Amino acid sequence: IGDWSSDVCSSDLKDVESYQAAQREDEDEDEGAEGAEGAEGAGTVGIESEERTIDRKMPPTVEAALFALLTSLNGSKDAIKAGTSWIAENSQYSAPIVSRILSFLQKDGEAIHRLFVFYLLSDALHFLFRQRNDPSVLDDFAAALLVHLSAILLAVVQGNTETNTEYAFKVVQLWSKKNIYEASALTEVENTVRNTLTGE
Repeated sequence: IGDWSSDVCSSDLKDVESYQAAQREDEDEDEGAEGAEGAEGAGTVGIESEERTIDRKMPPTVEAALFALLTSLNGSKDAIKAGTSWIAENSQYSAPIVSRILSFLQKDGEAIHRLFVFYLLSDALHFLFRQRNDPSVLDDFAAALLVHLSAILLAVVQGNTETNTEYAFKVVQLWSKKNIYEASALTEVENTVRNTLTGE
């Protein structure tokens, strides 16, 4: 499958403002879903049904496709959208997908590439949020990501530039504004990571 580490990545999406602009373009195409996103209390942890599938074992072919996606990922809008589509199509494997992405980030030595992977996670999170039947109930991908969010954010920002680190934190703050998760949960994640970075 691969050792879940990355080589070289080029980009044309280097800041959170570009990422947010791309996000807004997609949201403008779906204003009806946007209204549902603003529901009071959205993002609380819940279970949509008795048949959640986030712990389903990921087949080797899917794992290989994920590894190829991550190693080839660049910061272009098209690359991020293609990666989001792949995650959405394979969201029944949300838990192992998130776990593999964490392993990848922890071995990826290229700072800007780690930020691109984080943009991909965020884009997939927004996309699947808009598909929720009930905005207040976490979808499988959001639930799986929340389990590892502190570790993922730390892997993205540790050893990264100050600018990239603040971009990553701004992305997390955007999730709070969109009510994808409870604000208190995201504040706890951000504080945990910042305290780790400062050695507190």
